[in-house]
Amino acid sequence: MVSEDEFFQQADSSESTDLIPQSLVAELKAHKDEVNQLYSKLILNPYLAPQLVPDFRSSLMGTVALLMENGIPVSTNPKIRTPDDVVREGLAELGGMMGGKIVGGLMKMKAGFQSSIRAGEDPEDEFIVYRDPDSGTHYYIDENGEEVDCDQHGNPLE
Repeated sequence: MVSEDEFFQQADSSESTDLIPQSLVAELKAHKDEVNQLYSKLILNPYLAPQLVPDFRSSLMGTVALLMENGIPVSTNPKIRTPDDVVREGLAELGGMMGGKIVGGLMKMKAGFQSSIRAGEDPEDEFIVYRDPDSGTHYYIDENGEEVDCDQHGNPLE
């Protein structure tokens, strides 16, 4: 069995490190030390997480920037961001700031908005909003043939 020190000495002396600039290795080790210190603080007191998470993000972004500056790819499969991805990321960030209950409501609103857009795209899914002439209320007929009270735009009333 090879000890940890021997393993890293073999790795340092291998031919593949000749392709990697020593300055990059030194900077990556500095980033590793920074992350290790952050984890030490987190392990010591997990309640420091709200203060430490921004430092973790900053450290990760610094590492990614360092790799990109040295021409090292950081993604094997670059994904094209869709508008839905942008909305999800924004809601996740908002959830971190304001709390999960508000974001849950926003996610329901987003789902309702998306379903209304899809309903507009497919004419088979359209429904007609009726107005009761006696009471002035609005309703539509659902898939089960039942009347559902709604507003003038077809949004169900709670």
